Parts: sequence; structure tokens; C-alpha cells
Amino acid sequence: MTATDTQNTDSGVPNFLLDEEDDSITQMMPGTIQQPENSTEPESKTAENATIGADRTSDSATIGADSQAETAEYNAILAGDMDDFDDEEPPKPTPNAPVSAPKQTATAAEETVEAVESDAEPTAKKRKRKVNPAAPKYGRTALRPADYLLMALVRKCGFSTSKQIGIALNVATSTAHKRALGLKEIGLIGSDKVFGMTQLWYLTQKGYEVLDFMGITDHRISKRYHAGKGVPSKLEHTLAVNHVIAQLVGGKSDLLKLAPVELATGIDLLPFLVPEYYMNSEYSRATFDKRGKYKPVEIARDIREGATMDVRNGHLHASEVMHAYPALWTVVNKKVHASTTKESHPADLVIDLEHLRHDLDKPVSIGVEVELSAKQPVELKKILNSFWQNKTDHGFASLDVLAYLTPTPAISTAVKRAAKEVLENRDQRYLVRILELKDAAGNRFDGKAWTL
Repeated sequence: MTATDTQNTDSGVPNFLLDEEDDSITQMMPGTIQQPENSTEPESKTAENATIGADRTSDSATIGADSQAETAEYNAILAGDMDDFDDEEPPKPTPNAPVSAPKQTATAAEETVEAVESDAEPTAKKRKRKVNPAAPKYGRTALRPADYLLMALVRKCGFSTSKQIGIALNVATSTAHKRALGLKEIGLIGSDKVFGMTQLWYLTQKGYEVLDFMGITDHRISKRYHAGKGVPSKLEHTLAVNHVIAQLVGGKSDLLKLAPVELATGIDLLPFLVPEYYMNSEYSRATFDKRGKYKPVEIARDIREGATMDVRNGHLHASEVMHAYPALWTVVNKKVHASTTKESHPADLVIDLEHLRHDLDKPVSIGVEVELSAKQPVELKKILNSFWQNKTDHGFASLDVLAYLTPTPAISTAVKRAAKEVLENRDQRYLVRILELKDAAGNRFDGKAWTL
């Protein structure tokens, strides 16, 4: 170091801190103390002054760059007035204000911790529920298997109640009702309130189209329901039959025990259930004679004999006959006696097990009769005699078992008495089974169909 570098002024400050450039910086720096021009005391920057200047600079940068030493705003914290500070809201940060380096580091550290926690626990964030604008209340955006089952059930039955839907879906009635309301909101099903009775759900045209588009087809269905066109005929009996269908689909029916094999339930069982409306329609279509020359029962007998010959000649397998000749689901006899038999009679419901059939004379399907009221003994005997002859006249038999579902012991007794008289001293290969008609809770049905 040269003598020039170490030469000091009167104030004892080195020369390189008193040049023009450094002096201007010192004068502009907030918090510096400038001596008066006529002051006799030398201007000096001691260690205390440097510390105060640095502290002022840091405080000014932290509080805000716009605050100068001579125009600084009043600050309750710096002034020590904590009472005023407690009554006031904390000051809001000034936009674009510079932040001190320690504060920047702390903020960055907090953001890093939050990012790590967010990555480590992605499930903590609640996902936003998607809402269909067309369904503002229930927000249905997609169809689930339970929705398809509900729609297929209503299509099979023609109409169903919320309680029946709940039985088929194995859910509470309130849950089934809410699901039905969600489908109604998007136009797939409709509802009709029958005065004094329950609410009926039916499939709309859009619902039919959706099921067909999804490949859930079924042509053996009940009559399509049209709202506002009056109470359907035999509503009480139809509700009871639809109740039995729901129990079969939900796996809660004793009828399933009559099958020779374990049957599937749910939507897989629906195509194997044949309603009375379909059987009547196919019988009427196949036996209609424009000329009026032949009676329907005579045409039906010819169809039955033709189906038998097709199997014996090898044109059809025994398991294919009922699909080729669906009119044969309606029982028709070779010989009809007005006093003892009926010309034709379809069951209320059939469980189609024809895929298990191997021989003409060994039927496998199950017929179901729902008896809500006691028929006259003569009428019961005619029906039972027709089914018995259909099975034992060495032709093509349609049904193996005829199951009666009855709500009261009195009706069960009447059916038993008629069956005993018809089958006494005869070949009893044709069996009649009598079961209880149960409600949704599994108890014997009380006879009020509007509660189903």
C-alpha cells in the first residue's frame, strides 16, 4: 500500500471513501446524517452510524421502498403503540412492493413444503363433481349397471312400482325411487300417478332406444304403458305378477328352487321370463284366419303337430321348438270338452328353461299362476285338466311344473282340492306346486296390490 492510499483526511476517513462518486451515494442513502455546511465538527461515519444506516436501509426495504426517512408513515409496531395495533386490521401488502431476501426465502420454503405435501397426498383434495346441464337436480352424467337393470325390468313388466324396483335391485325403496327420479330427469323413464294407488314407472321411447343401442334386447315383453290413458285393465293382478318378476330378478323367490339347475338372477334372468301378454299376442297372430274358416284352437293344434314332426324329422332340436313356434306357450289340447277343459290357456308367467330340454316328452319350463282370489272349483279344474292333458297326450308338452302363488290359506286349500280331484288315479308326472305369495318383507301378501 502506497503513501497516497494510506493518507487520511482531517476526519480520519480514507481518501477512497471521499471521492465524488461514493459521496453522492452516501448522500442519497436513506438514514444518513448530513452535517451542516458551517459545522465545525468534522463529518465522520463511525461504526454506530454505519449500523444505524444499515438498519434503516433494511427497515425501509422491508416496510416499503416509497417510505423516506423524512416522510415515513406512522407504524404502530415501530412506535411501540400495541394498543392501536390491536384495534386495527393488519396492513395489506402493497402490490409489486420489494420483499427482503429473508422473507423471500421463507416464502419459497413454505411453497416448497406445500408442493411436497400436495404431491404426497393427492387424495386429500376433493374432486369436483361433474354435473350434467340437462340434469341440474340429480346430475346424472352416465348410466350404471343398476340403471340398465331398472330400465330392462320396467320394459319387461310394462310398468313397475318403486318397491318392486327396490326388490329387483336389492336396495331400499327410497334408494330405488331416487334412482328412478334421476332417470326420469334425463328422459329415459316416465311416471304416472294412479289415483288412490301407487306411482307407476314406465319406459319412454328414448329409454327403449338406449337399451337397444346398448345391445340389451328383449322382444318378449309386456304391453307398453301409456300415461294418461286410464287405469290398465286388471291392474291389481298385473301388479302382483310384476311383483313376482321383481322377486325372481332379485333372487328372492321360492320359484327359483323349482328349477332343475341354479338360475342366474338380475338382468341375465329377464330374457328367460315370458309374460302373459307376449304369449297371447303370439297365439293370436299365429291362429288368426282371415277367411274365418278355421277356429284358432284348430290352427293351434296343427301348429303343435307340425312342430312335433319337425323334431322327429330332425329339422329342429327339441330345445328350439318354443322359439320357432312361440304360440305353443299357450296350452292347447287335442280334444276339448267344454265341461272339463278349456280350449286354450296361457299361464300368467313362464320361466323359459327350453335350453335344458333334450326330448319332446320331457318338458322343463315352469308355468306360474298368481291367484289373488279363489276361482270357482269348476273353473280351477278346467285349467288344471288342460295343463295335465297338454303334458300327457304324447305330443309336445309346453310346461313341466305349474306353480300357484296364493296370498291366503283359503285360496291355497281350494287349489289343492281341485288338483287332487283332477290328478287322482292318473299319471301324476305333471306336478302342481302351491307357494305363498310374499310381499317385499318376505311375509305373506296381505291382498292389497297397491302396496306392492
